[in-house]
Amino acid sequence: MKRGKLDENSLRKMLELKSDGLSEKETTTGNSVIHCATTKKALILLMEKFRDQTDPEARNAFDQTPLHVFALKDELGLVMTICAYGVDKDARDMNGNTPLHIAVSAGNVDVARMLLCLGANTNIKNRYKETPRHLAARLSDKYGNVQI
Repeated sequence: MKRGKLDENSLRKMLELKSDGLSEKETTTGNSVIHCATTKKALILLMEKFRDQTDPEARNAFDQTPLHVFALKDELGLVMTICAYGVDKDARDMNGNTPLHIAVSAGNVDVARMLLCLGANTNIKNRYKETPRHLAARLSDKYGNVQI
């Protein structure tokens, strides 16, 4: 298994070797096993079969939830899947960024649009007093016509 990656086969192997593996975190990033999911199947397996051992809103060393990480990585399928479990779409990280701030900053338009469709708030300000709208406008000015 590559560091930071968790597909369904790696998950099954890890669970066979270590029963408490779900509660362990990577030491450098603080990412939980859910933060590291790389496929919808692995995420669903974690959420359904290990419901009592997993927290879909676990925080890493940057106070980011798995939704923040999936938004950054442009993982539209994982964003949709974890949102189906009712996670907070407006959770803030250590800089006050929501997953929508992260998606917009990274230029991940499809993820940003999905978060908007799911009801993410466009008016939340981060610690720099920027809303996702401010970030989108700045990207639009810098790179041309960016529409979210």
